[in-house]
Amino acid sequence: FLLDRGWTLIGRRIKTKRGEIDILALDGETLVIVEVKASLTFDPEWALTEKKRGRLRLAAEDYLIQIGDPHRPVRFDLIAI
Repeated sequence: FLLDRGWTLIGRRIKTKRGEIDILALDGETLVIVEVKASLTFDPEWALTEKKRGRLRLAAEDYLIQIGDPHRPVRFDLIAI
């Protein structure tokens, strides 16, 4: 899905000290942190709680520090299935 849109896949299930990133990709020069949620019984968007969003921000900070580029443009996306 993301590759068909011209994105570059960097990795999946990236673990940091403070969280996990489902998919890490580049959309042009923007680093995109993608959270994937799926459910058959409810809208999967509801599973992305404030607590989970906070962990994603911390994981993104960890990753940016790890790669030595703490000021890179970042965007957070959700894929809900």
